[in-house]
Amino acid sequence: MDTDSEPSADVLVGARSDEHLGDLSETDDSLWEDCIWVRGGLTVTGLQREFNDPGWELRGQYRATLQFIMNWNNWPSYEDRCAMLDGPPQDDMPQDQKARIAAIVHTLCDRDNHPIPDWVHGVRTRHRAGVYLTGDTPVRNCLGFLNGYARMIRRNTPRIPRLHRVWLEEESLNKR
Repeated sequence: MDTDSEPSADVLVGARSDEHLGDLSETDDSLWEDCIWVRGGLTVTGLQREFNDPGWELRGQYRATLQFIMNWNNWPSYEDRCAMLDGPPQDDMPQDQKARIAAIVHTLCDRDNHPIPDWVHGVRTRHRAGVYLTGDTPVRNCLGFLNGYARMIRRNTPRIPRLHRVWLEEESLNKR
């Protein structure tokens, strides 16, 4: 092995000093061309792309909405939040996904006294029983009936998501 050559990437992972790292400002910006992040974090219109990410199915909707909530809670400036609310979800998005987004946006805006966008009013899921926005815990048992966890979620869901027929854990709205 040539000792005068530049160390490989494998060596740099475990490096303890900065002598072999070189100039970090010379990075490839092409990695960030398709980035959907803006000032303030994940946007409403960027959520559809995250929802449909095949690497995260079936958790993609929960993961993306939770990231949106965390960005909202961590960037409290008016400008950041306005950037996150960049418009209504796309028309080709399924109604259940629109309802989940509307419920989250409506709840967060109401909680933090931020102006509520007009598009959130009247967006509801078409399912009479509503839809759930939870993590990995299944809400139905093997026979298809609601389990105790689902009943607890329905009982404890705040008032505003109920208007959109979306059931969620109240604690998820405070994630940082």
